[in-house]
This record gives sequence, structure tokens and C-alpha cells, in this order.
Amino acid sequence: MYDSKEGGWGWMVTAASFLIHVIVGGIGYSCGVWQMIFTGYFGKTRYETAWIGSTLLALTAIGGIPSTLISYRFGYRASVISGSLLASSGFAMSYFCTELHELYLSIGVVAGLGLGLVLTPSVMVLENYFYRKRHLASSLAATGTSVGLVLFPTAIYYLEDIYAWKGVTLILVAVCANMIVCGAVMRQTVHYSGRQRRDLLKIFEPSLFKSVVFQGLLWSNFLWSAGAAIVFFHLPEYARSTGVTQDDALMLLGVIGVSNFLSRAVFQLFSHSAKLDTMSNVLCSAGLAVILTGLFPEFFKHKAGEIGYAIMFGLHCGFWSTFVASVTGELLSEELIAYGRGFISLSIGLGLVLGPPLAGLLIDEDFGFEVVFYGAGACMLLSSLIMLAVSIKKCHYRPVADVSTTNSSSSLGTRSVASAGATTATAATAEDNVLVTSVMTSV
Repeated sequence: MYDSKEGGWGWMVTAASFLIHVIVGGIGYSCGVWQMIFTGYFGKTRYETAWIGSTLLALTAIGGIPSTLISYRFGYRASVISGSLLASSGFAMSYFCTELHELYLSIGVVAGLGLGLVLTPSVMVLENYFYRKRHLASSLAATGTSVGLVLFPTAIYYLEDIYAWKGVTLILVAVCANMIVCGAVMRQTVHYSGRQRRDLLKIFEPSLFKSVVFQGLLWSNFLWSAGAAIVFFHLPEYARSTGVTQDDALMLLGVIGVSNFLSRAVFQLFSHSAKLDTMSNVLCSAGLAVILTGLFPEFFKHKAGEIGYAIMFGLHCGFWSTFVASVTGELLSEELIAYGRGFISLSIGLGLVLGPPLAGLLIDEDFGFEVVFYGAGACMLLSSLIMLAVSIKKCHYRPVADVSTTNSSSSLGTRSVASAGATTATAATAEDNVLVTSVMTSV
């Protein structure tokens, strides 16, 4: 199934995947900047404007579902190129928008779905070129998300000052079009039979809900996605409300990006070490969430504290996106992940689409930023506690046997199809968690 050269052209594909993560992650993480721009330009509430970015993020995550269908039927290249064209079209449509609700469709739906069609295949394709080094290749590609977080928010803010927001959308048209070139280098090296494709595409298996661990995973992803999205959306404005300059507020996003990158590197290094087992992973995540939830008012009393909060949040995000895939693999079988990735993508997408608007509504109703950030921290903390709970109760339920036997004539065929689906799905699941990212998948 894998290229015997163990890399070769795969390193070019890895570079293309890295650039895709820079663009998709950069655009997704810039939603807080767009929030301030659109609120000022249209004179609308935070609740109304937040739906643009939250829809974009949600469809970037949920877009992994149709991208999987396209990738298995027509190839990864087709999914990436079509998604690039769709994202470029969405931003091009935005240039002609005169009402806020029109941006829901152009940026939120069209561009968001386009980015979703691009992101997941850009990691799935690495499975065709690497076996022993696939973990390294996927990690290198995912670091592009952190780079995008450092570059895009500040760039969009300053470009908007020069060209206005409509001019920025035209620039993003060209930026998204560059992903067409990235898709062009992704050759399809694995071909599935018709029966294999049918089995691989079973991404909504309802019997999975018999597993308490699987239910816990869905709730954990939902809560963490909602909490993290709230911070990314409203952190710049919250910082401005404390008296810091716009430049310093945007700098916080860059600090998150740098600490996110360092966190990924450190925890990726120890992710396969016996010194960092599942329980240690979960407890570390919960500890960071406790600090972010309980102590953030102290952080925001002075500029140095705000930088400290950004560092802690970046560490938490980078760690979460790194450990959640490995912990999920330990708690659930690969078959469960393969046949449940549709539900996993939906849980992440629901958190992304609901969190920022509801937080904006609370701010509009004068509950204040502190209440909102307490809520965001509580979501991330509860998410970690759920992972802690399900780590204690491991899953022994295996529904794939029932699913597979109705579609396979031999146990050997069943195992090979399930293995192929599970291998690919593990990468897709990891990237959905990265987009929140990592998003984005991973956004």
C-alpha cells in the first residue's frame, strides 16, 4: 500500500501540505480580526457578525466528510483543487457583497466548504508516501497551522487599513488559488476497489453510540472546539477593552502561534514515550485548562499578564491537538475511529459554529468579557475532565465486525478494508482536531 521509497516525492507533497495548513489555518485563525472589521463596518452586533467566521470554521471541519468521499472516488488531487477553486470563489463573491448576511454565504459557506475540501486530503495523501515516517511527515505539515496563526491576522489587519476589507478579500482569492498548485503535486498512488470504497465511506455508523467512550469523545471535542473558538474570536477585542493598543492585541495572536508551535514540537517528541502515558496526557491538559479558567482575570490586569495568557493558551491548544489523536487511538480501536469520523467531524463543527455567536450574544447583553472567558475556560476544562473520565473506562465494544460482515465475503477482506479505512481515518481525525484549529482540520 505504501511507496517503497519511504518519502521521495512525498517530501514535496509534505511541503505542499505545509503550505495548505499555513493558508487554511491562517484564514481560520483570523476570524477574530474579521469580527472587529465587520462589526465596525456594518454597525452590527457581535452576535450577528460572529456567524461569518464561525460558519467558515465549522464547514472547514465538517468539510472533511465530503472531501473524503471525493478523495476516494476521484483522488486527493481532485478534492484539493476543487476546494481551492471553491474557496477562491467564495472570497471573490465577498467583494460584491453589500449586506452582512450576504457574507454568511460567500465567506461562511462557500469559502468555508472550500477550505474543508482542501485540508483533510492534504494530510490523508501523506499516507500514500510514508509508513515509518508518516508521523513525522504529518507533524511537519501540521506546523503550518501555527505559522499561519502568526502571519495572517496581522497581515489582514494592516492590509485592510490600506485596501479596505473588500481589497483584502481579493488578495485572499489569489492566496487560496495558490493551493491549486499544492494539489497538483499530490499524485494518487493507492487505488481502492469499488467494494473497498463502499466500506471506507461508512463514516456514520450509529451503533457506535453504544460505546460510552465514543460518546465521551464526541462531547469532549464539542466542548473544546466551542471554548477554543471563543478565545480566538474575542481575545483581540477583550485585550483592547483593557486599554492595550491594536498592535499589542494582534501581537497576542502571534504569541499564541509561536507557543502553539513549540508545544506541538515538545509534545510530539514525547508522544510515543512511555514517560507520557495516556493518563499523564489527560492530566496535563486538565491542568492547563484549570489555569486558563481560574486565573485569567489576573492575567488581564497588565500587558505582561496578557502575554502570559496567550502563551498558556497556545501551549494548551498545541498540546491538545497533538495528544487527542494519540489518546483517542489508545481509548478506541482503529475500526471505531474509521467508522465514526463523520460524527467526530460533526461534533467539532457544532462546537465551532455555536461557541463564538453565543459568546458574542452574552457580550452584547452586557455580561462582559470576563463571563465569556470564564465560560470558554470551563468548556476546555470540562472537555479535559471528560477525557479523564473515559480514560478510566476504556472501550471494549467493537461494532465493526457487524458492519463489515454484511459487506465482505471473507474475514481477510474485512480486516484489510477496515485497516485501510482506519489508517486513513486516523489522519483525518487528527487534522480535524488540529484546525480548532486546528484547526483547522484539524481545523
